[in-house]
Amino acid sequence: MLRYLKIANKRTLLFPLCLAMLLIGSSIYSGFASALSLMEAYALALQNDPTFQMALKEWEAGQEEKNIGLAELLPKLSFSYQNAPKNWQKMESHSVSRLGKHIKEDREQQYNSCSSAIILTQPLIDFEAWARYQIRHSYALMSDARFRADSQQLVARVVNSYIAVAYAQDRLAQIVQQRAAYEEQLKQNQKLFSSGEGTRTDVAETQTRYSQVFADELTVKDELDAATRDLQLLVGIPLLTDLPVQLLHTARQDLSQAKYDYIKAWIGLLNESGQLNDEHIKLITHYFG
Repeated sequence: MLRYLKIANKRTLLFPLCLAMLLIGSSIYSGFASALSLMEAYALALQNDPTFQMALKEWEAGQEEKNIGLAELLPKLSFSYQNAPKNWQKMESHSVSRLGKHIKEDREQQYNSCSSAIILTQPLIDFEAWARYQIRHSYALMSDARFRADSQQLVARVVNSYIAVAYAQDRLAQIVQQRAAYEEQLKQNQKLFSSGEGTRTDVAETQTRYSQVFADELTVKDELDAATRDLQLLVGIPLLTDLPVQLLHTARQDLSQAKYDYIKAWIGLLNESGQLNDEHIKLITHYFG
């Protein structure tokens, strides 16, 4: 299941993840014209399911709580600058000459002045800020746990919707075969009745079974339409009711292959960009086993 891990530079992680989703998505849109696999449905749901996208945004907001709390513990740096290009100063001086006469002198001058200051402050002990950091860190852990649960729910919703469509398609194919068989049997009974070799009871009995199968076919078609709409809401693209899906016994293997392909694409992009580090290895080990 797709997971995100908060590291020092979150953007370096989210960018290759988005690229990996685009690469998988491009192969999906060009490849499921004949059949929709569970891997394709799962990858599309990762990108388009509104419930999962909302859970992702909530997780990102929860991870920011930890950064906010950490910012209150870090030193605070402030900078100030002042520039006065025109300053005027008037000076008066008094003196006594040799003849005992008082002399007064006035002088005016203009000058420029500027000042700047950088102030770094770091409280030695701030119990209130530390408590806020612990609370916000707890919020981040809770958001991670909620996102993990939402991710598992996405897997369950995709599998259930996919199986519902596959089951409805299997039932519809079976009923269509039964209807064709009863239709052929009804024609045969009518021919026998017309030639005097059959009975009206055989014709009526076959007609009743044919009508029941026809009603069952309409019911299953409605169920298939509803299941297709549910799956369509997850994958985020229009789906045809007659679009075939894979057999149910391949669902578990197909979903495992989806996870493997997604991780492979993601790691490849990180490795090519030189961003693969120990944090990503921990992420893969923690969420994917």
